[in-house]
Amino acid sequence: TLPGNAALVGGTQTFSVTMNTAGTQTVTATDITDGGKSPNTSPSITVNAAGTIQSTTTGGLWNATGTWVGGVVPSATSNVVIATTGGNAVTINTNVTVRTLNINSGAVLQGNGSASTFTVGKNNTLSLTNNGTFNANATTIIVATASSWDGSGSFNLFSIDLNAKALTIAFAASDTISLAAPGIPITGGGSLVPGLNSAFKFNGTAAQTIPVGTYNFNSVYVSNAAGAALSAAVTTTNIAGDLRVITGTLNN
Repeated sequence: TLPGNAALVGGTQTFSVTMNTAGTQTVTATDITDGGKSPNTSPSITVNAAGTIQSTTTGGLWNATGTWVGGVVPSATSNVVIATTGGNAVTINTNVTVRTLNINSGAVLQGNGSASTFTVGKNNTLSLTNNGTFNANATTIIVATASSWDGSGSFNLFSIDLNAKALTIAFAASDTISLAAPGIPITGGGSLVPGLNSAFKFNGTAAQTIPVGTYNFNSVYVSNAAGAALSAAVTTTNIAGDLRVITGTLNN
């Protein structure tokens, strides 16, 4: 029903509606004074939770207002949704801090190839969901708070700084997190809770060290022509699942 001050003029009227419930909504206009007129319902409208900022379908540079619906660049308190389509991407071109990150199916978030940081974390809850593609391209992910990640997308990461926090990998089905940074790609102390469905693939182009003496993993894959080394002897605690050498060599 239209607000009381929205009487039609020449058959049309512009009005504002506040939607307080997140999710997919519609707006239906009805003339309650004339039952002979048919109601008209809008197309579906996506309503994001307060504090949520969503990308446009075309994406763009992270720090450009045109990349974001509403023209507001995300801040440290933002819940960010990457919603690009058709191969378009949001490109990280600056150091970023957000509260949560959700990459939709088919959407792409990518680094621009220069060293940068992406800090994400909502305390003791789900902070990163990736059902699309995250190509970090030299961007380091910093874990801001004890939190968890999930999703079924492609995690093509560079390095992870746990920042003395606990990170839980909560994949509902098998998925792989690839790490390309040279040396030790997971740093910062803290702890890693790998869950039962995660695998970490060490796929850099320079030699890498797998920090099994510091962190516990479910499965570990090596795909690095320059080789990888274990920082400690393998036990059923620090690698509970498979240890596979896909390409390259593994030194103990």
